[in-house]
Amino acid sequence: MKLQPTVENLSLLTPAADYAVDLPSVRVNLEHAKNISSALTISGGASISVWPGSVEGERREIDVLVQQDQYTILHRIKNSGYDEWLMSSAGRIFRVVFDMPGAVRTREPGWWRCRLVIVIASEETNKS
Repeated sequence: MKLQPTVENLSLLTPAADYAVDLPSVRVNLEHAKNISSALTISGGASISVWPGSVEGERREIDVLVQQDQYTILHRIKNSGYDEWLMSSAGRIFRVVFDMPGAVRTREPGWWRCRLVIVIASEETNKS
């Protein structure tokens, strides 16, 4: 998983490298449930409809162990005043709302245990 500024915020968050972090060990579940609707009919039967699902609007909470330099960037992202970021994972790019509601220094020097919260706003599509 990689977090970086959105195109709109790229010029405001400089240098960009200070606001981009790669967390290769973090895997985000990008599977989604199908949208299923069921109802009983007047005759006592059932009516079931199924639509393709989407990960948009879904929330992911991730506990991760990171090194000091990664924590520094995550902390900078959290305190930047911007909520929307780009997240790339599994070859896909998403616009996400990011928060880090908790971080604790471990007993091992230079390591932090962080709780990350990602809410997927939309999937970015290739517009070329």
